[in-house]
Amino acid sequence: MENQSRSTALIGCDAKLIHGGQWARCRLTEISPTGVQFEMEESLEVGERVVACIADVGAIAGEVAQSSNGRCSIAFLGGSSVIGDQMAGCYTRV
Repeated sequence: MENQSRSTALIGCDAKLIHGGQWARCRLTEISPTGVQFEMEESLEVGERVVACIADVGAIAGEVAQSSNGRCSIAFLGGSSVIGDQMAGCYTRV
């Protein structure tokens, strides 16, 4: 139950996406063990590889599964884990 309340507490938090060498601000709207959904101003291409930087979780590699109307769904890549060397940049850019 602790995991569920932790992920619920993350809903609405600011996050960042690294895509195509660029950084984009976004807001977390949904999270699960297999992926996340963000609200963001930029449009991303389905299939684009990204790194999602989420406070208290870390930086996780994924692929854009859906993108429309200011929302973007990211599916975590199989076997993906938190990418420690990306985290410092998540908090210093954009």
